[in-house]
Amino acid sequence: METIFSVLQVAISVILIFLVLMHSGKDSGLSGAFGVGSGTGPLGGGSMVERNLNRWTVFFAVLFLLNAQQVYLQAEIQVVQARANRLSDTAALFQALGGGWWNRADVAPNPYTPDPDPATVAAPNTVPGTPAAKETVQ
Repeated sequence: METIFSVLQVAISVILIFLVLMHSGKDSGLSGAFGVGSGTGPLGGGSMVERNLNRWTVFFAVLFLLNAQQVYLQAEIQVVQARANRLSDTAALFQALGGGWWNRADVAPNPYTPDPDPATVAAPNTVPGTPAAKETVQ
């Protein structure tokens, strides 16, 4: 998908460059060669061809900016996905090397779990730091 957006971005930039070069300048540049001219119309905006050229240039400039933003956001999403994959792989490596945080007897169970398995839940009086554990030690 990002390849399509990148190719579209290049095509829009070429069209935009061509349209900008078509505009008449002080010496009528490339636009004089194609008959655009530099005459002024009744509203002071130049000829009808020049005004249409302005409209097409603005249209392709907006299209260029929107497509550039789309490409940027796609790249940002890929960066976030890469970071998430790195963190997930780090956690998987930690667990594979013997680390982990599940089925530990010294950690109190989450009180918000629906139905904990009695075989994996530590007894309240064996969890260090709880009042029940302090009473059994004394």
